[in-house]
Amino acid sequence: RDNELEYSSLKKKAEPIELSSRLFDSDAYYYSNLNYNVHLTEDGSRLFYPDKMEDNEFVLYYRDINKKNADSVRVDSGVSYYCINTDGTKVLYEKGGYPDYTLYMYDLKNEEKQKLFSEVGNWHISEDFSQICFLDEENTLYIAKVGEKKEKIEKDVKQFYVQKDDK
Repeated sequence: RDNELEYSSLKKKAEPIELSSRLFDSDAYYYSNLNYNVHLTEDGSRLFYPDKMEDNEFVLYYRDINKKNADSVRVDSGVSYYCINTDGTKVLYEKGGYPDYTLYMYDLKNEEKQKLFSEVGNWHISEDFSQICFLDEENTLYIAKVGEKKEKIEKDVKQFYVQKDDK
């Protein structure tokens, strides 16, 4: 509404919560892209959302939506894409433009940001957010445990797929 983002629960009768201060500067950003940038944790307790969207970048926030007067917490600015783990305690996000993204991990428990890798193209994070595979700008495939040194797997990789390990 009025270039703003609000949250309303269909389960509870409550006033909508205003989330954003200036979602878009203009109508240039397509509203259809907004659904890719708003995420609710599986238990429905936290909402992650963008604000100040411009040139495929935005300021990323989260908010505890079960607390009526909770403040929104700013994760970072210049974010172009992000994903959250299943319990909503970690956020992996990218800044910059393809193929030179820089990947960061934000830990909500500690409210700390950690730079993981630079010059990243395509990437995939494991479900438990413990390992990441990615291609660098020279199409070299790497794998790494989050927070540890990367290990080179193969050169001249154009595309890669990750298969979920069903135990």
